[in-house]
Amino acid sequence: MKYIKKTKLLDPIIQQFQQHTGVWDNLKNHLKNSVKDILKEEQSYLCAYCEDELPEGENKNGISLSHIEHIYPRSTYQDKSYHYNNIVMSCGGDRIDGTKLDHCGKHKKNYDPAYGFISPLDPHCAKNFTYSLTGEIRSDPSNQKAWASINKLNLNDKKLKDKRKEVIKIYTDIDNITENDALILLERLPKDTAFYSTIIYILKKHMIKAHH
Repeated sequence: MKYIKKTKLLDPIIQQFQQHTGVWDNLKNHLKNSVKDILKEEQSYLCAYCEDELPEGENKNGISLSHIEHIYPRSTYQDKSYHYNNIVMSCGGDRIDGTKLDHCGKHKKNYDPAYGFISPLDPHCAKNFTYSLTGEIRSDPSNQKAWASINKLNLNDKKLKDKRKEVIKIYTDIDNITENDALILLERLPKDTAFYSTIIYILKKHMIKAHH
């Protein structure tokens, strides 16, 4: 999970969105899609939770492969339904073939963050998580908010773990990497790289290892 900086509050589309007061399902598709485009861009086209690339388009049943996710669920916090600072783009909907993905926003469902949750809108969110060589996302045993987030988002879903494992292997297989090499890679890593935080974590471990 990496920090998402919300910078589009004054965008006319976001202003129009925030003025909406009707039922969510009645939100016009053209406005909803415009909001999605803004969210995708500010997230570097990565899921707010797992950092995999946000899937585009719809599945065979006409259901979007990614969705606007309310960090504080609409079912409990109706007054936050149209708050720009409560929405992000999440994967975890349906696959192209119509089968379910079981992680991120869809797995979180109506979980209330008040019971413990790390938000991607927290500037320090990435510091709460570590990664094993097997692709597992972890945290300090005492960090209950982080573990609640991992479990409620199902961030250790097998497919996600396998994807992170492949990414980690690319960077751990680099032979004789120096501290300076790792620093250059850190500085040049594009923000839209899938599993960005995982790579940053691994490169920083390389730097520590090289330093010693």
